[in-house]
This record gives sequence, C-alpha cells and structure tokens, in this order.
Amino acid sequence: MVKRFEDLTLQDDFMFCKVMQNTDLCKRLIEMQVSNEKNIPKRMRFYQAAIDISFLDKGNFYNELNDSFIIFICTFDAIGKNRPVYTFENICLEDKNISLHDGTKKVIINAEAFKNTKDKELKEFLEYLKTGKAKSEFTRRIEEMIQTVKQNEQARQEYRLMSTFEMDARYKGFSEGLKQKSIETAKLMKNRGYPISEILLMTGLPEAEIEEL
Repeated sequence: MVKRFEDLTLQDDFMFCKVMQNTDLCKRLIEMQVSNEKNIPKRMRFYQAAIDISFLDKGNFYNELNDSFIIFICTFDAIGKNRPVYTFENICLEDKNISLHDGTKKVIINAEAFKNTKDKELKEFLEYLKTGKAKSEFTRRIEEMIQTVKQNEQARQEYRLMSTFEMDARYKGFSEGLKQKSIETAKLMKNRGYPISEILLMTGLPEAEIEEL
C-alpha cells in the first residue's frame, strides 16, 4: 500500500531527499535507512566510488579530491553494538595509530540508541527520528521543512508519479518493474535538474546509464 503524501515523515525516502535539498540541513552525502537489508558496508563502498568517479570524470586530479563523509542514518542498529554513532576510517592494521589520511570517513548513526549519547543535539535528533517529536531548534527546522514540502503542489505531483511507478513495478513483476521504476525516476529527476549524485542515491542506477537518459 502506497503511503499517503500527507503522512510522509523524514523516514520516507521521498521526504528525506526533499529535506536534504536544503543545503543548511545537509552538507554531506546522507542516506536514511529504515529496513535492515544487511548491505550497508557494501553500499557505502559503492557510494564512495560513485563520488570519486564523478569528480575525476570531470577532469580533476587525484590530489584534488575533496574530503568526504558518507553517513547512513538508521532507525535500527546496523552494527549491533548498541552505539548511537559508529565512525569508520582507513587505518593500518599493523599499527592502528597510523591513518591512511585518504580523506574519507563513513558514519553509521543508530537512532535506536538515542538514550546512549551525551551529545544533546544528536540525542534530540535521533529521538525525533524514533518518536517524531521535535524538541530542538534543528529538529523543528526539519519539521517546518517537511510541512513546507507537503504544501508544495509540485512535490505532491512528483510523489504521485513515483508512487505510480512503484505500483506499476509490483504489477509487472519485482525485478523488471523495479528496474523500470528506477529508470523513470532517474529521467524525472534528471529533467528537473537534480545532481547525478542524488539520482544515484534514489535509483541505484549506474552513472553511465543515468548520463544516457
């Protein structure tokens, strides 16, 4: 059953991507994960490669690569150690005090453990994800952005179109339909001027395929 547009929250992919278009709220590549498909590490690896290839394909050099953070916000504990935040970077296994300094960090945030963090702002954000209660200035800004999106007729039409693709995918069969949904979604996003990195996140299609659409 397709969720009603009026009922969307930050946990829904469509609303999350809309909110993250606000540069004040999102300055890093972030993905929201609400179901544990046990593939987050490999997806992080894919996203890192996509970011770097996209940058280098424009004629830039290796030493010009920007530092990057890939952040997954999860409503479950993806690692299973009951930590609110897991931060990973490349280090030397023989001497863990030696960092590779390749400018990449990967962060998995576990909203389920919001009570375990001493960081007040982080705690309030994670609690907001779990309960929907906006108690801080930051979460209230997110909630205001969500309400603004819900009042936007263009966003409503985009969601209706994406929902139609999803229903078509179920009708045609999961594998074939899901692929077609991704292509149509990518076309829609590309026509509306979304960056390639965001289309990659939403559809999972190869960058080369997106460029050809």
